[in-house]
Amino acid sequence: MKRFIITLILILLTISLVNAQEFSPTVDTTSPEGAVVGGTFDIDVVISDAYIENATLEVPEESSPGWGEVEQGYFTFSPRAHTIDVLTEEETKTLTFTVTVADDVPEKVFSIPLAFYGKAGECAEGCRPFRLTYGVSVETVDLDIADDRVGQGDEAYTDESYAAAKVYYEQALTRYQKAGNDDMAASIQDRIDDCETGAEAKQLFDAAMNKHAAGNLEGACKDFADAKELYEELGNEEKVATIDGYLEECGTVTPAPGDDNGAGTTTYLLIGLVLVIMFIGIVAVRAYALKAAVKKYK
Repeated sequence: MKRFIITLILILLTISLVNAQEFSPTVDTTSPEGAVVGGTFDIDVVISDAYIENATLEVPEESSPGWGEVEQGYFTFSPRAHTIDVLTEEETKTLTFTVTVADDVPEKVFSIPLAFYGKAGECAEGCRPFRLTYGVSVETVDLDIADDRVGQGDEAYTDESYAAAKVYYEQALTRYQKAGNDDMAASIQDRIDDCETGAEAKQLFDAAMNKHAAGNLEGACKDFADAKELYEELGNEEKVATIDGYLEECGTVTPAPGDDNGAGTTTYLLIGLVLVIMFIGIVAVRAYALKAAVKKYK
């Protein structure tokens, strides 16, 4: 008898569940990629494709994994729940939750639950209860941290630590993009581009200094000239002035197009020197032979 009752209950639950699924509405949720700490954002819920009556869409107060009292304390919802008297299959309804984010919320991904329940189908002809749950994923973004990263990036950039500056700027960029701050994101992207140019300029300048110290003036002058062009692009007048001081030593030395930092010119000089020595040797031999011939005929 107990087995029969249990089986009957399971059958009834299955029938009820099937009917509820047949009448369950289509529900689409949208929310921003990033929720700014201390700011507000909207969760929009679009409901369609089913006839429902006496329905409620709410953010439940019950605790669930990842949605306890602490997590719920970080967000305030207005409203907390929406009600729907009747929604036909031909209608579409959009419900909006405005969410205020607390100032002390950490940066992390939260899953905000939504519960949707009511009657599926026309109750005058027979309806079935339904209950659906959804999770809205939201990542909190702290723009104070983004501002700090910009400041750290600026300091590193001033010190010509371009690799470190780029890392700081990229961390800030990610936050501004998630927060939807397109103006700041574009500004930070420009700084990242400048870091790449600065890194190239510094590499050329350091190479020029090494060649200058080794006495390779022509190779140093070429690298100084290339570095100067990049520093001018960045508007680094101090570095440009420093390079100009070194370029004064170059005088009329102008690297040939496509030369290999003076290595080719050095090769040519060596070849020329060998030819001169060979010429002098030939002249000396001929002079000696001529002198010997004259002495023989005397």
